[in-house]
Amino acid sequence: MTTPGDLPFAAAGHAVDVSGNTPFLMMDGKTWLVQEGHVDVFTVRLASGEPTGPRSHLLRAATGELLIGVDRPSHEGVALLAVGGSGTRLVEAPLAAVQEVWCEAEQAGSVVPLVERWLGALYQGLALALCPPRALGLTTGAGTPVPAGVAQPSDSVCWVRQADSGCFLVGDERAPLETGIFVPVARPGWLEVRNAVALDVQSTAALIRNEVMWDGLRYLHALVLRLHAHAAEQAGATDRESMLRRADARRSLIGRAATRLAAGCRARETSTALDGGPAHGSAADEDMLLAAFRIVAHANGLAVKTPPRRRASSGPRDPLEPVLAASRIRARQVALRGEWWCHDHGALLAYGTGDKRPLALLWSGHAYVRHDPAVRTIETLGPKDAATVEPFARALYRPFPESALGLKDLVRFGLAGCRGDLRRVVFLALAMTALALVPPIATAYLFNTVIPGAERTDLVQIMAILAVCALCTALFNVARGIALLRVEARMGSAIQAAVWDRLLALPLAFFRPYTAGDLATRAMSIDTMRQLLSTTTVSAVLGGILSLGNFTLMFYYSVGLAWRASALIALSVAITVVAGALQLPRQRSMATLQARTSGLVLQFLSGIARLRVSGAEVPAFALWAERFSSQRRLQYKSRTIGNVVAAFNGAFPVAAHLVIFWSAASMLGAEGSIRTGDLLGFLSAFSSCLGAVLGTSAAMLGALAVIPLYEQAQPILEARPEVDAAKSDPGVLSGDIELHHAKFRYDADGPPVLRDISFHISPGEFAAFVGPSGSGKSTLLRLLLGFERVESGSIYYDGQEIGGLDVGALRRQIGVVLQNGRLMAGDVLTNIVGSGTATLDEAWEAARMAGFADDVQAMPMGMHTVISESGGTLSGGQRQRLMIARAIVHRPRILFFDEATSALDNRTQAVVSESLEKLQATRVVIAHRLSTIVSADRIFVVDRGQIVESGSYSELMGQAGIFAALARRQIH
Repeated sequence: MTTPGDLPFAAAGHAVDVSGNTPFLMMDGKTWLVQEGHVDVFTVRLASGEPTGPRSHLLRAATGELLIGVDRPSHEGVALLAVGGSGTRLVEAPLAAVQEVWCEAEQAGSVVPLVERWLGALYQGLALALCPPRALGLTTGAGTPVPAGVAQPSDSVCWVRQADSGCFLVGDERAPLETGIFVPVARPGWLEVRNAVALDVQSTAALIRNEVMWDGLRYLHALVLRLHAHAAEQAGATDRESMLRRADARRSLIGRAATRLAAGCRARETSTALDGGPAHGSAADEDMLLAAFRIVAHANGLAVKTPPRRRASSGPRDPLEPVLAASRIRARQVALRGEWWCHDHGALLAYGTGDKRPLALLWSGHAYVRHDPAVRTIETLGPKDAATVEPFARALYRPFPESALGLKDLVRFGLAGCRGDLRRVVFLALAMTALALVPPIATAYLFNTVIPGAERTDLVQIMAILAVCALCTALFNVARGIALLRVEARMGSAIQAAVWDRLLALPLAFFRPYTAGDLATRAMSIDTMRQLLSTTTVSAVLGGILSLGNFTLMFYYSVGLAWRASALIALSVAITVVAGALQLPRQRSMATLQARTSGLVLQFLSGIARLRVSGAEVPAFALWAERFSSQRRLQYKSRTIGNVVAAFNGAFPVAAHLVIFWSAASMLGAEGSIRTGDLLGFLSAFSSCLGAVLGTSAAMLGALAVIPLYEQAQPILEARPEVDAAKSDPGVLSGDIELHHAKFRYDADGPPVLRDISFHISPGEFAAFVGPSGSGKSTLLRLLLGFERVESGSIYYDGQEIGGLDVGALRRQIGVVLQNGRLMAGDVLTNIVGSGTATLDEAWEAARMAGFADDVQAMPMGMHTVISESGGTLSGGQRQRLMIARAIVHRPRILFFDEATSALDNRTQAVVSESLEKLQATRVVIAHRLSTIVSADRIFVVDRGQIVESGSYSELMGQAGIFAALARRQIH
């Protein structure tokens, strides 16, 4: 601990006791050294020289640290207010007197750490824009050339003087560097250099006895007050904007609920209101890309959420990415080839050639229409116009609603956008129903009138009418089949994409009860349902429903025979219902067993090498054979029932016609007996009606498997996504992490895994967690990533509770290497970059930082060398370095490593450590190999779910604790 006696500070100062009840303004050119306790420094507004309004926390000074006051009353009505903790004692001295003493003292060098810690605390306390990646390091020297771009001190603090204007602190127009004076820049602060300049860069030690250092310090204080005042205003505006967004989300939820309730009183439910509509006049008020995106999204029935505004330096390269993330919509790139404008490919977001202006391309029924928000024009595309569109566009995927889904919701979602085809199907079905009435009526007329009267002309006309009806029926069948195929294709594409989108959006806890094979079977069961309810099944069901025309016609010809025919039809339906009741339990059991068998097979295939090493092939085969044989037995019983029904459907029409003939014969000679023509017309109508009903029964029996398939998919459809509209965007993270009294257990009745854990990690800090196996280290990392939820307590990122954040947006800013991480099937470049927008050069840079570049260069095709999914062609160390490169390629502010360097040699470990140090990211490392965390700022020792020790490596080695025992065990 630094005391006044340790420094020349004591010669000019006197002791002062302060507490929370005696706050004071840091003005009048004074300095304070914290002798005991701590002091919190706030920025406050001044009114008549007195602090007023809310306080905004800037920094905390611990024992042994220096506070330097502002030598002007305030800047723009803002001042620094110091509030001491209980039992705090300070040494107060005028700055002028301290300067004289320090300049004369031989120990002035001991003051340098105090000044630099004060500068670092000032910059750390500011809500600064984060330094963009790949900043140039500033080293000491006069006339240091600095190109245009971003620069940051190579060490913790440097003092910068420019001869010409052009440099701005943290890229802020309100914070230009004053020419001719040395201005201190401390990490995490940085400079934006607008034009290439030569800077005079000095260290604190070189300027400690020079008055120019204090001029720069006074100038920095003024900038700090100005920037912090602006940051406080921005934070208030952001909070208000976040509250408004949440209120809008709640109103939207209430509106959707009211719409569903009101839909029960209407013929159909109206579509959910959109955030913004297709109005093209909105282009004047918002970004052109967002305007075009709204038009495309509206055409797909999607709601658009405006992303929060961010600085250009912190935003992604793809400007569409934040819009997609905020709206939770997925998109893919499509190539526009051939005469693409003549065919329907759905609504597309494209770009114009040359100026790259965003365009919305919508299908009008016969051609594409171009919506240009920039000039507010709508025009049909022709060959010449299509040439002005970039050859690549974006197509959007519709996600499921965020609520739980039922079968009705699933069908409604799949049929969205198919209204035109459905209308065609209904119209054609009605037309075919009317045409189906012609043959029975023509038959009756033929035998009642034409043949007895030998009317040849009428006979020819009837034959022509029947031929035309047959031709029309065939054409209508073709048209209906095409329309149903279009509906099936659109429905399958939309639903299957939405299912996988829902799977990717579900919380990790959802996947715990299922094996990979079981889950894949459940996910694919929805597409299997679509295949079962295919064109043939739908056509058969439609035929059965629309056979009501022939059923009515039977009563027209003979009521008595019609009732007998109705009884026969009811009997056939009853047989089908009984068969379905017998078949359904078997199909349920078969579907469950098939899912389990698929999961077992996938596990065997994934672990085939281990099965061979352990000689367990025979037991594995026996286990599979047992389950597969049970599945085949159930399948045999189910198909036996189906065969019985098929045999019944083949024999029943003959028996039914015998009954009808016998009934008609018994009516001959009786009063009200049926005429020959009417009997033949009745038989024609009965045959058509019975055939349609039997076809529908067979189709329904086959489609009965949809019920167990839907029950399998039900958990996926009813599970709610991890992120909903009420979650807020975390913004650009600085790297501040805090865990507050966290408790966690995996099962409600299980033992606690973590017990009341608390810690705080500052931005840029290197924190390590060590401890015995099973102590809870990996569980802690899962909590920080939002994979699990704490039972009690809180987790904060930059002061924001993780429960209210969009964890997807949070994870996109975190680089992670897990202990059981896997590689993707593909080339090395794809494994490093993933689906991001990083370039090939950036992938090489990430590989160099991970010590993997030499290995990649030695591969046959370099970055384009294909590797297997498990990375079997790579060594353990190469796989780890590849995953490290993947984690750091986007320069995240936070890095989580779980045994990420356990397979690296010492040389590679040193390369990786040096590279990570340059990133200036917050690093959280879980390690068993203690040599990898020697340079950690803090080490937390976890044992039985609690943090039992913490400190630096040297501090913990000096204690006779768990860490020292672990270290000695590894050394020896």
